[in-house]
Amino acid sequence: MKNLIAIKYACALTLLGSIMALSGCDKNINDFQDITSVEASNDVYVDAKEQTICYTLVHTVNEGVRIYDAETKELDTLWIKFPVHSAQPVISETKVKFLRDDALLDVYRIKNGINYVQFPNEFTTNTSLTIPKGETISEDSVSFAYTGKLTAFNGITGNTGQQTYLLPLRMLTVSGSGAKIDYDERVCYVVITVIQKIGVKFSGSETYMDGMTLNTWDWKMPFTLTKQAIDNDVNVSLEVNNSLINGYNSAYNTNYPSVSATFPTVNLTMGKTETSVAGTLEPSSIPSATGGIYLIPLEIKSVSGVDGAAADNTAKVHYFIARVSNQLTDAGRTVSVYKTGSAVDASAAAALGVKQEDRSGYAVDVREAATYLTKAPYSASYPASNMVTDGTGTTYFTSTANDFALNVVIDLGKDVDNISGIELDGYSSTANRFAKSYEVGYATEAQFAQYEESYIGTIDNCARYVYAQITPSIPSARYIILRNVKPALTSGTRYIGWLQFYVYTE
Repeated sequence: MKNLIAIKYACALTLLGSIMALSGCDKNINDFQDITSVEASNDVYVDAKEQTICYTLVHTVNEGVRIYDAETKELDTLWIKFPVHSAQPVISETKVKFLRDDALLDVYRIKNGINYVQFPNEFTTNTSLTIPKGETISEDSVSFAYTGKLTAFNGITGNTGQQTYLLPLRMLTVSGSGAKIDYDERVCYVVITVIQKIGVKFSGSETYMDGMTLNTWDWKMPFTLTKQAIDNDVNVSLEVNNSLINGYNSAYNTNYPSVSATFPTVNLTMGKTETSVAGTLEPSSIPSATGGIYLIPLEIKSVSGVDGAAADNTAKVHYFIARVSNQLTDAGRTVSVYKTGSAVDASAAAALGVKQEDRSGYAVDVREAATYLTKAPYSASYPASNMVTDGTGTTYFTSTANDFALNVVIDLGKDVDNISGIELDGYSSTANRFAKSYEVGYATEAQFAQYEESYIGTIDNCARYVYAQITPSIPSARYIILRNVKPALTSGTRYIGWLQFYVYTE
């Protein structure tokens, strides 16, 4: 009985000592499972170099996430691993149990004055270790391997671009003869600092702009910049850098020249929380050039507004590849509306010549007149190809832009001789969903290959069905080119739609 009382008294003293230690430091929080005997004197502990284990995750726009340890060595994955030690060789096999103890988060925050964030829950663990008899180090290790996506670690906090996560691991029990927990050295804090580098980049590397002309100079070259969502504005300055052309030509075995023109610096602000912003590059002078394909490299020169923000080196340049045609006026030829109306007119069709019914080799390319970029149809059900097929499908484009206009190039598949007229059947006259005016041109296969096209003239005040006469007839052409095609509507949502396109020959 005396022995039992002595043990109870000793346990009470031990518990009291634990409570007193808890009130004075952070080491003993939540530990009520010490099952070693009061006679135990061999301390089991976490080595000093492993009581704080530091990692760094670095996010970049294009390179993803990279992991570094405290010595800044790059790692393949986030794997926390360390053994436990005993002060003396253990006299019997000793089992050691760890647990993740997020209650220590507040202890750490209070002690260090740092508001670290709780570590995510996606990990695999080994928290049970064994120190073999006669040894002073465990034969296995505590291990926490993170299994989630590293992108889940978000480093953006205000404009600091940095966040720190904390994972507290606490020794819970030690089971073995003469062994006990060293309360001063039983905790491991895993500190993971996430650095989010604010990077600005182009959303694509190239834009191919086909159908541009010199003598109707209206180049507007659109681009899009992207970044992470942060609560600060980011200012970006961009400039044309022709010194990059040789490198591009060497890398891709091309021979693109530069456009001789002046391009102003483009300054954009990417607003708070915005992840993308659209910009336009426009020349401030008419270039000295002939028909051909030209390369215009637009480079991000500077980024400001947030500490550490910079251009993403892997996507800091956007290349505009511009196919430029010489538009030559055909002064000896005219185009005029022979008949326009709200219904099909067989007599008007007959007056133009022979209608070419076989359109099996035809193809259509439609671009926005302002940007020379491919224009998508209203929906996939209304593609450009519908206007040159023998079916009853409709070609249909729409926009709310005030300057909405199209460039339409119809490839006849081969040179066609003696073209005397064209027919354009619009869509839905009651809704004014047809084109009102066109600039008409043409090119032979050889001319098109040499970046040349001939301009005849403009037809205007069109109704739904347009029969246009070309006088005298075009000797030969493979391409019928309709530029600056404008809708009948002048406000609100504008529409351009066609049912059919035909050429007529003499």
